[in-house]
Amino acid sequence: MLGDAASARITALLSARADHYRLTFAAIVSEEEELRRLYEPLKAQIDGQPGALGKLTFNVRRTADAKAWADHGETLLDTRKAGPFRGKGALLAAVQTELLPAWETGSAVIGGNVHGLVPFQEDRTAREARTKNLRRACAQHAASRIGPGLRSAR
Repeated sequence: MLGDAASARITALLSARADHYRLTFAAIVSEEEELRRLYEPLKAQIDGQPGALGKLTFNVRRTADAKAWADHGETLLDTRKAGPFRGKGALLAAVQTELLPAWETGSAVIGGNVHGLVPFQEDRTAREARTKNLRRACAQHAASRIGPGLRSAR
């Protein structure tokens, strides 16, 4: 009974986390679109101007500091233990391949992966496989920190 309550609570918390990710990324995408609209009149005026002025361009793009994020994440993990994030820089490598593309080019699509981050060029099957692999890696790393007595009680 206690296990069922804990399982239901975990499911509810994961769902709430996914909702918060979606809302956060929806706000980021909205801000990005607003900046594009804001600079469009200036861009239109500059386009076609002679000389150096005509060479100016305006770009709105997202950048994510994956290194700072991973450095902080590694302070929360014991990277000495066996697991997919073993060793300094392992988390950064995973972030750069698994999360960074979505952070910088994704949208807040409802029904996306656990984070609600969907790279524009990625199809659903590839996204689901990538998400499953990342979840498995996190679970393996967490399991390496659990003592044998606790692990067998699950």
